[in-house]
Amino acid sequence: MQCRNQKEEEIIKEYIFKVTNQEAIDDFEVIPLDKVEKIEIIASNKFEVKPEVIASLVEMTLPKKDVSKEEKSSKQKKRKSKKGLVFLLLAVILIGIGGYYYFSTLPSKNMVAKQIICEKEYSHNDLKATVFETNTYNFNNQDILEKVDTTMIYQFEESDYQEFIMKGTYYKYMPDSNTEGGWDKDDTSYTFKVMIKEEIDASYNKPTAYEEVLSYYKKEGYTCKEDIK
Repeated sequence: MQCRNQKEEEIIKEYIFKVTNQEAIDDFEVIPLDKVEKIEIIASNKFEVKPEVIASLVEMTLPKKDVSKEEKSSKQKKRKSKKGLVFLLLAVILIGIGGYYYFSTLPSKNMVAKQIICEKEYSHNDLKATVFETNTYNFNNQDILEKVDTTMIYQFEESDYQEFIMKGTYYKYMPDSNTEGGWDKDDTSYTFKVMIKEEIDASYNKPTAYEEVLSYYKKEGYTCKEDIK
């Protein structure tokens, strides 16, 4: 550190001594750094200041961060973040449980609560064949018919079967393109099978309530059994 003369050096030493020893400095004017307009450094006499004295001045004069406050604030933020996450998880769980309960109580097209399986064997009016018909009526949990699965097996004698196939008569009994289902034939057992799946809509003109369906097909000569899930 350099001073212009011995007197200035003594003044600086005195200030440093009083500051480092925490003595009164009323006889010195301390100007805040934000009000200093100009600093002029003029080289002159040189005197040494011990590093520990400089360190002491820095420690006493420079502002320090309040580490404890920052740590406390950080911990509070972390606690708030954890609480927020817990509340969010609880909200998601409650919404999930409520949604499951709500949708599980609604009627569903895909939910089969009950079935009625009705079977009937009879001779076909136009074909020389015996028909084994099986209808499975699927109801929702409101006892309303949702869909019907039908299987019809036509049993022929060998000659009648060959005529049925060779003449292409079986095309008349295949499900049309607008109907979900399929067909199959067995040249060994001389049978022709048709499968039809029918979804119930406004055009369906037969009973749809559970008890009415059961009663109706029993009267039509079907043997019916109930299959409650």
